[in-house]
Amino acid sequence: MYLALACEKSDVLSVISFIKTIMNTICTLVPIVLIVMVSIDLLKIVINGDDNTVKTSTKTIINRVIGAVAVFFVPTIVALVLGSIENFTSDYSVCWDSATSENIKFYRSLEKLEEQEQKEANKKKKELATKEREELNTTRENLRKKAYADAKKKEEAEKNNNSGTDTSSVPGKAQSYKDVNWDTNDVTKISNLSSDQLKKVLNSYGGKAKNFAPYASNYIKTEQKYGINVFFIIGLEAQESTWLTSKAAVRCNNLGGVMKTPRCMSGSKLAKFSSKGDFINYQGDFLKRLYINQGLKSIPKIQKKYCQSGCFSWVSNVEKIGNKLFNQVKKIM
Repeated sequence: MYLALACEKSDVLSVISFIKTIMNTICTLVPIVLIVMVSIDLLKIVINGDDNTVKTSTKTIINRVIGAVAVFFVPTIVALVLGSIENFTSDYSVCWDSATSENIKFYRSLEKLEEQEQKEANKKKKELATKEREELNTTRENLRKKAYADAKKKEEAEKNNNSGTDTSSVPGKAQSYKDVNWDTNDVTKISNLSSDQLKKVLNSYGGKAKNFAPYASNYIKTEQKYGINVFFIIGLEAQESTWLTSKAAVRCNNLGGVMKTPRCMSGSKLAKFSSKGDFINYQGDFLKRLYINQGLKSIPKIQKKYCQSGCFSWVSNVEKIGNKLFNQVKKIM
């Protein structure tokens, strides 16, 4: 069975065909050579004619004939030996008979076709594997980008929650800079700015004033809720927190030097707030209850109660910041 399958290979058939050619050549040449050699031996007998020559030549002729016959019987003997192996004879016959040039060409073309089909199958398999790998890489990349985007959103949300940033847009009444109010002697005159307008003012002011821009909505809501001018509130907190860069502002979200519990840092009386937005709202309520409602509406009067010692330039600094912010309004409106 295995021999029969092997004989469907063009290389195997080519070897058998070569052997057949050699054997056919031998079977053709041996008789010719035998005839020639025997003729020479007979010629010797005729020429010499003595008994010794006849005897020697006759023996030689017999040996040559026996050798020639033996050569003819070699294939038969091999076939008999191989025939003793089970199922070998039939398989051997199939191989021997199949070893023709036509069959060799047929199996060779069939092998080429199978090889081509195998190459195409391997190519398709490789292309499919490449496509699946690319799709997997694309999926992984999309998942990575999504995870990164989700992480950034979560980080931004946590940042906004921690800072108390209000990202909503708060409308105002000001249509032009003439509608905007700023009076150092009466901070209850609200600016009428919208949160978007205030953000533009802070960004155009430049420098550390930009630190307040993310909280524009918080400041306008506080202004409208408690009736306190936003330029004053920002000026006060810029003065007290060094433009939101002081340790109290960074670590405690305390922008105004407020002292109450819970404490922010060990050995300090400064209060801790959950966020800067929380402090801005607290500051509006604090100023409304303890200053505005008690008739303290000008910056100098507020300073006498808010900052009672070491505050020689407090009023001028707060007014200067408010004035600069107000002057920026003319540039953007």
